[in-house]
Amino acid sequence: MFGIGEHHTRAFAISSPAVVHAAIARATSRITLTTTATVLSVLDPVRVYQDFATLDLVSYGGAEIIAGRSAFAEPFALFGEDIAQLDDLFARSSTCCCDSGTRTR
Repeated sequence: MFGIGEHHTRAFAISSPAVVHAAIARATSRITLTTTATVLSVLDPVRVYQDFATLDLVSYGGAEIIAGRSAFAEPFALFGEDIAQLDDLFARSSTCCCDSGTRTR
């Protein structure tokens, strides 16, 4: 298992773990690629689902998401979200992300 954290500050280099994991998936198919935290509170949950579904395909089923709320305040201002709404944002986004994999059109 190899995990990468998602950060939206200058102090950390990776803001899109799915992109970094896709590059790693080109070199290996033997390890599980996971996030150590996907900041679901501020991200588009459908986009997160789509990115990781695609990663799961290119890594032959080796992708996992660990969703988090963020240990930092910066992502909320960056994405225009109110940190006071943290619980509601996370609940709504996690439900939508999980439901994205079960919806049919």
